[in-house]
Amino acid sequence: MRALEAEVGSAPSNRAAIERIDAFTCERPPLHRNFLEDVEEHADNPDVGPADIAQALRGEHEELLGPDGTFSFRTDNGEFELPLRRNCSYILLGHSTQPTRAHPYLERDVVNHELGHALHYGLWLASGPLGERLSTAANEAIADILAHVFDGDPCHGKVLGEGGTPVDCRRRMDVYEQSVSDAFWRFGRADHETGQSLRQLIWTLREEVPADALRVAIVDGIAAVQVALSQIDAEPLANVPIFDDEILATRYRFVREYEAASAFFHAVCASLEDAPPACGEHAQRIGDPRVAMREAWLANAPTSIGRSGVTLADGRRVTFELEGALIRQMTVTLADGEQQSYLGDPDLGLPEAEREPTSGRITLWFSAPGSTAPGAQVGWTSDGELIAR
Repeated sequence: MRALEAEVGSAPSNRAAIERIDAFTCERPPLHRNFLEDVEEHADNPDVGPADIAQALRGEHEELLGPDGTFSFRTDNGEFELPLRRNCSYILLGHSTQPTRAHPYLERDVVNHELGHALHYGLWLASGPLGERLSTAANEAIADILAHVFDGDPCHGKVLGEGGTPVDCRRRMDVYEQSVSDAFWRFGRADHETGQSLRQLIWTLREEVPADALRVAIVDGIAAVQVALSQIDAEPLANVPIFDDEILATRYRFVREYEAASAFFHAVCASLEDAPPACGEHAQRIGDPRVAMREAWLANAPTSIGRSGVTLADGRRVTFELEGALIRQMTVTLADGEQQSYLGDPDLGLPEAEREPTSGRITLWFSAPGSTAPGAQVGWTSDGELIAR
């Protein structure tokens, strides 16, 4: 570990430093994916150099080494790791610190879930390059499906009571309450729970179709997710730095989750000769694609409007001053020509974002300079309104 820190610190560039870390993770794991992703984000940052990356690596090693001098993965969970250059993969399994769960390395559900990730990523890599951005809803649902669908156990992640006896499940394969779309809008992003309807779809099909046919259907579904994600990666929206624009960032996350889940559903059901009733429930299980909302967001996003501006129904004109994808300022020109500027946070270069979970509407709140009211703000909404508070 110390030799790697020295090599990284003396690397000729950030990219070379990252290559050395990446090669090391294939030879002597573990390093968890969050560290690798964080370092990669700073690869082209002129304020960060190899010495800074080496210092971050040293801090990571101190956490892994621990006070007892033992080098181990110290996260209360499991992870499937696919390093940046994808020359290897491995699974990390940590120690539980909660009395309600077993150590992940002793928990069959967790081990099989991580092996499920390894299997479906392997299927993708065998058929072509893996997309840069994946779908959390589809990925986590598929990992659970591969972990449980053929062992007949619908309970994932046993919750332990006193004496270590299983009393509950962290997730179940045989129930769902929300569509992928509705689950996404609950938090504005996907998590382990978002694809619950996909898990329950496969659990329903296992009772109605032969096991061999279901295996083929699942593989077809996994392949379809890869195709859908590749198509989204090819969209112009995916190739511009819009992730600091909350309107487009949320829209983009939703499109990925909805389209990936939809592709899995359609491919699985198309693979079956006699589609069971569950295959007629696309709208219930995947939800509303919100196509009209997507288009409104694209039309009214600050990065779409920029300096060219947009004229509102009452005659006011709104423009945004951008630095890359960062919103520095919003300017409103009144009908008489007077201009009012509203500044975003001076540290982040971003306004405050507020999301309505049911409608999906986003308001970007800017401070209102010159106002006599303390904390006065002006908001730009994702459906093209200008409001104040």
